[in-house]
This record gives sequence, C-alpha cells and structure tokens, in this order.
Amino acid sequence: MPIPETDPAFGPGPFSPAPFIPVQPLPEGAPLPIGTVGPPRPYYYLPPTAFRAPTEFTAQSQGGPRLERVPAPGNGGPFPALDAASPTPLPEPPAELIADSRGYPLQILMSEKFINRLISRRDVQPGEIQDFILGAQVTGQQVTETRLRIDLRPSREQARGEFVLDGQIDGMTTGTTEQAMVNTAVQQQFHAVKEVLFDGEQFSTRRAVVAVRAHNQTLNAQTALTGSFIGGIADSIAMRVAERRRPAAEAIARQKVADKVYPSFNGEVDKQLANANSALTEQVRTRLESAAFRPESQRLVTGETVLHWAVRFPGAPSADEVGGPPAELISDAGLNLCVHESLLNQIGGRAGLGGLQTTDRQLKDVADRLLRLVPGSEVSERTSAGALGQVETMIEFDAKRPLEFEARDDQMTVLIRATFKPAGQSLLPPLLIRIPFRLVLHGDSYELTHAAVTVEAENGAELPAVLGSLTQNAIEASLPKVRFPKQVPQAGWKPGDTPPDLAAVQTDAGWLSIRIE
Repeated sequence: MPIPETDPAFGPGPFSPAPFIPVQPLPEGAPLPIGTVGPPRPYYYLPPTAFRAPTEFTAQSQGGPRLERVPAPGNGGPFPALDAASPTPLPEPPAELIADSRGYPLQILMSEKFINRLISRRDVQPGEIQDFILGAQVTGQQVTETRLRIDLRPSREQARGEFVLDGQIDGMTTGTTEQAMVNTAVQQQFHAVKEVLFDGEQFSTRRAVVAVRAHNQTLNAQTALTGSFIGGIADSIAMRVAERRRPAAEAIARQKVADKVYPSFNGEVDKQLANANSALTEQVRTRLESAAFRPESQRLVTGETVLHWAVRFPGAPSADEVGGPPAELISDAGLNLCVHESLLNQIGGRAGLGGLQTTDRQLKDVADRLLRLVPGSEVSERTSAGALGQVETMIEFDAKRPLEFEARDDQMTVLIRATFKPAGQSLLPPLLIRIPFRLVLHGDSYELTHAAVTVEAENGAELPAVLGSLTQNAIEASLPKVRFPKQVPQAGWKPGDTPPDLAAVQTDAGWLSIRIE
C-alpha cells in the first residue's frame, strides 16, 4: 500500500517539511521500530530522540490494584505486528454487528461519538519557558493545547479501543549567550496512543507510545554590534549559527516533550483504569454475586465506530425464545439499551414480592417515592377512586408469579397477580391485572400514561361484572400521571457540555429499547 509522506494524525505542519520518515511494513515476527504508533496504520519513525519508548514500566497503578498487561505476541514492541489490512473486517451496521448475539436479553450499543461525549477532553494551558539549551539561556512564553479522545478498533473477541492524546505547544523564546540574543518561534506536536481492552470483567492495557515532532523558526538575532555599521553582518552571522544549531535544538525539544508526555499520559490512564476495575469489583460484581445473578455469558464486539455489549444471566430462556432486538429498535447513534422482557421478569421475580402482604395505601406511597427519584419528575394527584377507593384494601401478591412484564406494540404492560381484600373482606377471587403503560413526548418532556386496565379472575374463578368494573375503576384512579424532562439531567454530565436527550423509548416483539443521543 502507498505510504503517505506525513502522519495523518498530525496533518501538514505550518512551518515546512514533513519530519516523518516512512518505513515499509516489517517482516512477520520482526520487532517494531522504536516509536511505532501501531497497526493497522502504516509504520513511521523519527530519529530516536523523537520518541519515548522505555523498556521498563510499572504494572502497579498508584493508589489502585494491579492492572494486568496484555503481552504483545511475536515481537518485543508494544503492539503485535499486524498487516495493514484486517483479514476479517467487521460489519458496521448495528443489525449486522449484533447478528451473532441472539439469546442475550441485555444488549448495549454505544457509538464512538457518544463515548467521546463522556470522556473526551480539551485543555489549554499557558506557561513560561525557563531552560538552558546548547549553551544558551532560554526564556519565553508558551501555550499547550491537548485533546483526549477514544478511538474504537475492530475486534471480535473483546472491546478494543485506543486512548489518543493529541497536543500542540506554541511558543516564543529568546535564547541568550554572551555573543547574541536570538528570538525563535517554536512549535511541538505530539501524538500519544494507549490501547485498552475490556472483556466484560475488567480493563487491561498496553503501555503507551508517544510520537513527537518539533519545528523552530528563527525570527531574528541581536548582537553587541547591532545598530552599528557592521551590525547587519554580525546579526547575519548569529542567524546562520542559530540555523546550524536548529536541528539539534529541535531534537532536544522532542526529547523533552516525550519525557514529559509519556509518564503523565501512561500513568494517568493506568490509574483511571485501575480505579474502574476496583469499582467493577466492589460495586458491580460483588453485588451481582451476592444476589446469585452474575452474568453467565458476555459478548463484546467493536467496529470502527460502534461498541456492542451483550449479556446473558443465569436462568435466561433459550436463544430461540429471546432472539434479538428487531432492527427498527436499534441505531448506531448515541447509546442504545435493549432489554428483553424475560430479563425484566427475572428481576421482578427477585424483587421479594412473592407472597407479600401490604395495603393499597402503602403501595401508593412506595410508588410515589420511586417515581420522584426520576430527576425533574412531576407526579400528579390521583383522581377519586370511587367506592372501593374509600376503604383501605389489603393486598396479598401471588407466591409464584406476582409481577411480570410484556413489551409489545410500543407499550409496556405490567401484569400483577394478587388477591385484593377491601376493608379486609374476601369479596374478590385472586386476580390478574394488566396495566399497559406508554411514554408520550410532549415538547421537551415525556408523560407516562396508561391505557385501559383489564381485570380478570385467575385459575378459572368467577368475577362478577360489577366487582370487576369497580376494581378496574379503583386501580385506574390510583395511577398518577408522571412527567419528566426529555433532557438527561446536568448532574453527572460533563460541566459546560449540553446533556443528551432521551431520544426514544420503544417496545416490540418482547424488547424494550431506550435510546439516548
């Protein structure tokens, strides 16, 4: 494949020549050259002073547990030597990306753009320059601009991506010796890459690789003779000396930038990943294990722009029963959370409702408290509940199937099996109640509404029409209307960035899909 003359990560520089020297791909199994950014990009290198690729690094992140490293097979470099072209390119459309994930009742699709909304960062830092280079005292001012982002990489075995830190340092310096004072415009650009892998249990990583290029432009020089009749000659000589020393000065600048960027970038990413692993262990896996609900199978796949994570829990129905989310429920934009009704039913079965005895008033209080946990939610007052609503009703949930869910036709139906005893009297047989809920968008907020409630007797028992109608009216009157903002709350989102919206909530064929973008 043709090798470009400049590294596409940087683009053309403002000052002149491209400092990158293209190198043909190495033979299979050969070690990577120092400073290689890594496949599947073409290989590049600069003179050795341009890179920082230490042979020793710590596997112990400061303040966190050990962060495992993934060995690089077949060579001594930080990345395996791969061909520039992937032999099995991943399909990008979401429907094709998740085609092999039938039977996983929890599926998450996240676009690279959305991930970067969460973690990307841009910083601008002014600073002073105080240094001693090639016998000159160097002073000046500089501005450093950095941009951090994640770049997803194709992988069928686990989620794979690269933290990418691009930076540019622009400054004006004055170098002073006994003979002359030279003013110089300086610019350094650096490109740091650190691979990260996630298998659903923990993050792992390889050490970072940093590439740096530098360019100095000599602006003018002054000597003790400046202003005299031979001052121009003396200044020209000083300029020529500065130009002869420019390559060495640029090499020193590259090394200084690499020495500063590498430990900071590599160490900070290690620290954050170690903290993430600790949180996964202490806050997620431990709780799932205590509830005997740790995933029995996970599948992670990344394409160039999309991450897909599928999870299956113990006790899930067969793959044929669960299937996969319909194509119309998924999108490659934002964050897509797809949940099969079987998983909701598993969670409902673990809620401790089986055989629970309570009252309608206690249930209303609990429901109101839960609904008000939604940030910005407004819960309306309930309407008059009719005759049955005037007395306290004892409720005893079914011991085996107290609560279930059905996701169909853009509505989520809640099924409740229980025995109701108005004023403690056994007037009604065990009932099956269906409450169809639907989210309706009104401008910049959603409203949780419900369709007609149905009430029927369980186990073939008789339910008098009058009692059935009274029960239906009482249940519908007890259901409040809830409104909450379309926009995700600012709390927990990056300061200064507009939070995303809840773009869609859909149900079909047993699947609930929530899309945020």
